[in-house]
Amino acid sequence: MRPPWWALPVTAVGCLAFVAMGAALVAAGDAPGTAIGIVSVAFFGGGLVALVLRRPWRWAIVIDDRGVTRRRPGRDTLVRWDNIAGIRYRKGGRLGGGVVVLTLLDPAALDHPALGPLNGPLQAFNRAATGGEALIAWNERDRPAEEVSALLARRLEAWHVANAGSPAARGPWAVRPAPPGRGANG
Repeated sequence: MRPPWWALPVTAVGCLAFVAMGAALVAAGDAPGTAIGIVSVAFFGGGLVALVLRRPWRWAIVIDDRGVTRRRPGRDTLVRWDNIAGIRYRKGGRLGGGVVVLTLLDPAALDHPALGPLNGPLQAFNRAATGGEALIAWNERDRPAEEVSALLARRLEAWHVANAGSPAARGPWAVRPAPPGRGANG
């Protein structure tokens, strides 16, 4: 179970308040207040440091049997294999490192209901602006973007082979019979 988004900031503010009160007790100078202040600063200051260090600050990409998960602080986004129509590498991007482009069958599957009444129109605008694609920026990663794009394409192909008969594997890549009245050459 994931804590609510506000839990970390509220806990940090509470720790900072107790550290400030402990520092004020130390500054007051009397012996019992100084002892309590030192314990308060050590306990809540140490708790604040541990809280900040355990927070997942780095983004990550997880590739597993379900699909591709972009892990970000505060939110994970899973793109299922059955929603990916194609994968390619595109040079450029914001920082010049290139991006891995996932072409989606249903871009609405990645919508996040977090914007209240504006959610629908903003998500529709986002889908129209991105053209049904999910981009993975590729700066500061341990492998070149071209290599990851090829790895993802191989995993997608393996998923299609493993799920060839299932309804989930029926996408634009599926082999379909020719329409009536048309032969193999059109």
